[in-house]
Amino acid sequence: MSQAQLSDRFQSFATSPQYPSDAALSTVVYRSRAAKSFSYTDLQDLAHAAQSRNHAESITGLMVYDAPYFYQWLEGPPENVTRIVDSIRSDPRHGEIEIVSQQPADARLFSGWDMKLATRSVQNGPWQQEVIYPRLETMHQLRRHPEDAAALLAAFAPGGPARPVRSNSSPATLLENLIQTRVIPELVARQRVIAPLPLPDHRVLQLADLLLASDSSAALDMIHENFGEGLSALPLYATLLEPTARRLGDLSQSDFCSELELTIALSHLQSAVRLLGAEALPPLITSAPTPSVLVVPLPGELHGLGAALDSEAMWQKGWAPQNEFPTDDAALQKLLTGHWFDVLDLTLSVALRREHWLPRMAETIRLARRASLNPALVIVVGGRVFAEHVADAGEVTADSASQTATGITTDILNKLPRGHK
Repeated sequence: MSQAQLSDRFQSFATSPQYPSDAALSTVVYRSRAAKSFSYTDLQDLAHAAQSRNHAESITGLMVYDAPYFYQWLEGPPENVTRIVDSIRSDPRHGEIEIVSQQPADARLFSGWDMKLATRSVQNGPWQQEVIYPRLETMHQLRRHPEDAAALLAAFAPGGPARPVRSNSSPATLLENLIQTRVIPELVARQRVIAPLPLPDHRVLQLADLLLASDSSAALDMIHENFGEGLSALPLYATLLEPTARRLGDLSQSDFCSELELTIALSHLQSAVRLLGAEALPPLITSAPTPSVLVVPLPGELHGLGAALDSEAMWQKGWAPQNEFPTDDAALQKLLTGHWFDVLDLTLSVALRREHWLPRMAETIRLARRASLNPALVIVVGGRVFAEHVADAGEVTADSASQTATGITTDILNKLPRGHK
């Protein structure tokens, strides 16, 4: 396709459609659950596909994305609206479709919008001029009262409380936007493929809400319900506790909670881990030598849940890890020069990705190796950034990257000399 053809194609979608004013109209508002986590580019592709389809069907409306849910308002000729809804029901990207409202309409609320997207997930990208950035209060209301979705979505109509920033629809701007939002992200994506994580189940969503509400008693009761009395809590790490921490991090990044609320919630989760450890079976007794492990969050990391989970996992295996919280690299080096350690377990946040901290971690590891009494010190790293395969051990010059605390002892033993295995 030539540049001129591409310009004409995008210009056609930038022109507001004209619909017959005397046509019968109906509206449908529904909520659906996304079948996977939608990235920046996923949302853009979905919105553009919906705009093209709706344009052909004389449908207008609004789509709100609040992971893991979509809320959508459709309006247009009744038979066309029905056809679109049937198509959505068979779309594998959606599930658990709930019709909130379905009724005839006298006029369109979203005339001129083939399908406008509203979300807080793309606020910093080059595509942001095409997207409505909703008020935080409105998103909270949708989460708490999905049955009110029709009234809440109606408030997004042009001229309502949530006003979009209209983009320049000239061919040059549209082509520039195409390069920024489609070509460049595709080139970046080819450099590293990150496996999509499954959506959090209802237990994760419920536990995150309890922790943010500072209802630590109810949160602990819920955790207790998911493992037998006296048993190890290790199976819950990868299935409930770590996914809940990631959910809390996502809510913080989307401004659904503050950094302080995130820290308090993670502290409650960490306290629950300690209580579960105290109530669980005593650690295994083994005559085999166990490695000397220093477990620390990366200096500057405020969230110590990852270190707590690793320590509890080691304790359950009969190890005796030493937990410290050095405030800077110098404090960590002092620990390594004052005692022999076989392993340094260095953790980043379990909740936040911290990609921009990787160079800092690499420098900390370099200084730690230089300071250590053990010239063969094994360094294992952990955190969300490694669990989601955003980075690997080699990127920070570590020996291994642990994807979950459940497997931390195995990761360590695989890197130690034979005498410790």
